Amino acid sequence: ICGAEALLRWHDERMGMVAPDKFIPVLEDMGLIQEVGEFVLQQACDTYLGLQQNLPPDFKIAVNLSSRQFTRDRLISFVRRLLADTQMLPRNLELEITESILMEDTDLVLSQLKELKEQGISLAIDDFGTGYSSLSYLKKFPFDILKIDRSFINDIEEDNGIVEAILAMSQRLQLNVVAEGVETKNQLRLLKKFNCSCAQGYYFSKPLAEEDFRKLVMHWRADNTVFSE
Repeated sequence: ICGAEALLRWHDERMGMVAPDKFIPVLEDMGLIQEVGEFVLQQACDTYLGLQQNLPPDFKIAVNLSSRQFTRDRLISFVRRLLADTQMLPRNLELEITESILMEDTDLVLSQLKELKEQGISLAIDDFGTGYSSLSYLKKFPFDILKIDRSFINDIEEDNGIVEAILAMSQRLQLNVVAEGVETKNQLRLLKKFNCSCAQGYYFSKPLAEEDFRKLVMHWRADNTVFSE
């Protein structure tokens, strides 16, 4: 286990489990995304810190950001304060944004990403290949990680050309790569063949509640070497 991604779900007694694509736009329209985004960051960091001694030193907890969080300096100041209060190392936090965010206010997003990068936080471009996919973004913005969209992984057994090309390009640009949506052993085999170093998906684990994730880590920890700085 080299990392985990924080996923937001809403359980409603009447509607059942509500997916984020249903309620995140509502939070954004109501102006509540800042508060919810900060709550998620706090919860993700607290979860990581509670398991820190059972995880590798370079483990990353990833949190997705909404475009509405890139307003003035609130995001920067909150992340700085959060890391200071928790004493969490910046290298263990990964912030993910989608390609569409880069189009909304390029100068504002760029300046804030640079500040986050200067703090030592890892930055990832999520769902790569589904948006504008401009290669200039990879050169202009300070990304560390590129996440290949699951749609390409779904087709990798029939057509692996795009995945192989993205991996080759990422290696040239010295970007780490995470393949999203890995569900089968054969998908993983092909990714290894193309030198993809990290993957996530149902093949490894379905999304878990915090307590179940804790159990997964402890089970994995029991079968692996003790980690130390």
